[in-house]
Amino acid sequence: MTPAQYRILGVIAAAGGIPISKSDIAEAAGCVVRTADRALQRLRAERLVELVVNYDEAGGQMANSYCIRAQVGESTRARIRPSP
Repeated sequence: MTPAQYRILGVIAAAGGIPISKSDIAEAAGCVVRTADRALQRLRAERLVELVVNYDEAGGQMANSYCIRAQVGESTRARIRPSP
């Protein structure tokens, strides 16, 4: 896992499921939006992060929420732990 992916996981965990845009994730993680987008795609492909689409009362799409999957297996936990 890349350093950017670790930082992005930390940002998502800190957000606690509150809707957060890719640009806000990128800013909080100290990277550009494209880097955050690639990291989020990989984290979703590895099933570490879920995307939740949010809508306002009028049906308009708001910023997506990203959350760390609730059920992460032990082998996955080992992969997301930073190396000493």
